[in-house]
Amino acid sequence: MHLAGEGFEARFVTDAGEVPRQGTFGDTLLDTLAVIGPSRSIGLGEGIRALSVEGGQIIAVVGLLSDAEVTELAATRHGTAPGLALLLAPADRVWAARTTATSQLLIGAGWRVATVPDGARLAAAWQELHQAGGAAMAFAGGLTEAGGADGADGADGAGAAAGVAGVADG
Repeated sequence: MHLAGEGFEARFVTDAGEVPRQGTFGDTLLDTLAVIGPSRSIGLGEGIRALSVEGGQIIAVVGLLSDAEVTELAATRHGTAPGLALLLAPADRVWAARTTATSQLLIGAGWRVATVPDGARLAAAWQELHQAGGAAMAFAGGLTEAGGADGADGADGAGAAAGVAGVADG
């Protein structure tokens, strides 16, 4: 809603592709979020293809991704604006290595990444994501430089997104 309030023209994209516009971007976002449920999809293919169609800055909110999905998502960023990614991942050992690997792949492709372990830290992660100079990762509200996290094994993760909402400003 912050983007809509600032007057940005944007598109709302889920794992199923672009959500048809229903009035303003803000109207579309609110109407969709009011009724959205867990995805039945096992991948992000349609959503990633929709993001690839037009230019503009990309803001992605994603769950657990495989290396292949991260690589596809990373490639959607074009131009000089960094992609912005909020990774929704619990702060536990099971997710740590996968989240670190995802962050490093995106950062290597020119994205800024914030890992959000719970809803209470979302606002802080969002603020730090925008204030970061260059590539950075935010873990639970604190920034570290790319490669500064421990436990990256680069192994392919579970593959399915835990829910995705991508917004391309264009």
